[in-house]
Amino acid sequence: MKIGENIRNARRRQDMTQEQLAEYLNLSVSAVSQWESGRTMPDIALLPALTQMLGVSADELLGIDAERTKQEIDAYVSKSARLWRVGDVNGVLRLWREAVQCYPKNFTCLCNLAHVLLGTLYRDEFAASQADNAAECAALCERILRDCSDPEIRSSVLQTAVYLYANRNAPVADEQKAEAYAKMLPSLYCSRELLLADAYTTEEGREKALVTRHCLTLDLTDLLCRNLPHLRREDVSTENDILAQETALKVWNAVICDGNFLFYHCRIADIYRQLACDYAALGGREETLRCIRLAFAHADAFDGLPEAGDKRPYTAPWVAAAVFDSADTGRNYTEAYRELVRRTLERPCFDFLRGDPEFDTLSG
Repeated sequence: MKIGENIRNARRRQDMTQEQLAEYLNLSVSAVSQWESGRTMPDIALLPALTQMLGVSADELLGIDAERTKQEIDAYVSKSARLWRVGDVNGVLRLWREAVQCYPKNFTCLCNLAHVLLGTLYRDEFAASQADNAAECAALCERILRDCSDPEIRSSVLQTAVYLYANRNAPVADEQKAEAYAKMLPSLYCSRELLLADAYTTEEGREKALVTRHCLTLDLTDLLCRNLPHLRREDVSTENDILAQETALKVWNAVICDGNFLFYHCRIADIYRQLACDYAALGGREETLRCIRLAFAHADAFDGLPEAGDKRPYTAPWVAAAVFDSADTGRNYTEAYRELVRRTLERPCFDFLRGDPEFDTLSG
């Protein structure tokens, strides 16, 4: 039980100093200080006076309510993760609305509600409510950033706020706010993932350091390859986009040199989807069909990944200490990845292939 921490937090909410609390309880300031630092605990006979002075219940002061609340919110987090894994955005939204009704001042609940409200802006079925959802998301972000001091929650909400205000289709779009909030986050070189790789220095920590570096290699490769198509200043031509996508494939194949892409099959499928569109725009039948086949192959590999809890190791030498577990992933769509590839083939750029037996077989 963190009674001292609870006393300190309740006292601060009352805008009360240690000296004032000590005076009302007829105690020394040192006694209050020792409670709050955890060196001693208040006499049980003082509980009625403490609860009255601090405006809290005895259960809250003793941490009983806090522990029960934590367990209930942990249950919400677990259920939310299960819903995200199957792409049930509507279910996630209902869940966190319910949680916020029960715990209107809990920043974990508010943060998760803001995150899923942002997610609705990218789903067609929420078109009628997207303007209201964007406004609600913005209000939640502003409130959390104003009132919450937890660094983990603040970082998550800053990310949500940046993506919200940077969304040009959102009615709250505001590039200056997006920039300001992005600048509040630490630089890449101060990130947890980079620093953890250097934090383990003992013999016992060597394996942890290796796992961290291998996971970091995957993350940085993903960031690089997704960033490549956006690196040119001028408008990107189809030929230049092909160059960027082909370069991304080379990078991925250098890092995961044995083809055991696991989660990143979805990234490779996306690259081939874009390449198929690019080659179709240039009228190249053979290259278009080749990329469609490969997009489907990687989509099928992604759809066939094991269920949550069935961990699979990456096996390429540069990432072999990293492990894939679908319990750590989420998505904002409900279809199989193969269906996302198939829907891409409905775009007008593929019209020149309609009636082609091979294309019709692939797109059917």
